[in-house]
Amino acid sequence: MSIISACPGVQEVARYLLHRLAPEETAQLTEHLTSCPKCFAAVQSLRGRSGFAASRPASAAPASFCDSPTRIGGALAPVEKAVEARSETMPQQEDKPASVMRPAPAHGLPPKEYAYLGPPQGADEIGRLGTYRILRALGAGGMGVVFAAEDLQLKRGVALKVMKPDYGANDEARQRFLREARAAAAIDHDHIVTIYQVGEDRGLPYLAMQLLQGESLAERLGREKQLPIPEVLRIGRQIAEGLAAAHERGVIHRDIKPGNIWLEGERGRVKILDFGLARAADDVNLTRTGTVMGTPEYMSPEQARGKGVDARSDLFSMGCVLYDMCAGQAPFHANESLAVLLA
Repeated sequence: MSIISACPGVQEVARYLLHRLAPEETAQLTEHLTSCPKCFAAVQSLRGRSGFAASRPASAAPASFCDSPTRIGGALAPVEKAVEARSETMPQQEDKPASVMRPAPAHGLPPKEYAYLGPPQGADEIGRLGTYRILRALGAGGMGVVFAAEDLQLKRGVALKVMKPDYGANDEARQRFLREARAAAAIDHDHIVTIYQVGEDRGLPYLAMQLLQGESLAERLGREKQLPIPEVLRIGRQIAEGLAAAHERGVIHRDIKPGNIWLEGERGRVKILDFGLARAADDVNLTRTGTVMGTPEYMSPEQARGKGVDARSDLFSMGCVLYDMCAGQAPFHANESLAVLLA
């Protein structure tokens, strides 16, 4: 019988939330979660990840893999009570004055997602950051927001990725964000998005990158579902060429999925995006064994277990993307992230 480690891997957490651990393992992990805010937050996030961001609906999960949301939520009830009791004894921070709110642009991003920007100086912008005019938001992810911006010095359009303030206050998260910029900027390849500059303003790190036209592979699959085999081979070859260039420099992407594959212009030339989860293959300090990052549908088994990964993990994820393009769905799919991870 396995014993839960100090900081559990994602599969132990999945079995915990689905009530599949032995009583002594459940008690041990419950005790750990009440005293480790980082693990507790990660478990809460995992519990809330029902379904996936892909536009295509996931197939129903096999009964042997999924339990009801009531059971999943119930697993954390004693932990939540303990955390609430502990938080009552901690000093509360005073509310800070709200930032000046600007009207949300047409993309619908909530104003709080960009309230940290400097005030706009023109009618066609929503704010300023460093030497960039922020024109509109292109999207928001877990750690950052991507804006369409203009470089005031070079007078060119860029995509500006800015770390959210909540993460910017975390030193480890800031290092990971900077790792993304350095890893991607060090790779000069036609199938990897170009990084122009890395900077910091108002305490927030940002990176300016190539502003691409086209659509993501996820968007195309949402429209076409399955692609012709010649197109699958073309896209797959270009993904592999980009990954080979990264792997030659010791960089592992760790989150290859359709949403991170951009099809540029009318010809749909591949550009690999978002090295936010990338790290140097020999870096043992920033991303430690036991820390799980990635997207469940395309995650390699060793990554799902929180083990160390290398270039082979990216190739497994690429294989899942190839399967998706051919079959119209990922090889591992379910209504709950937990079910995918256990699969």
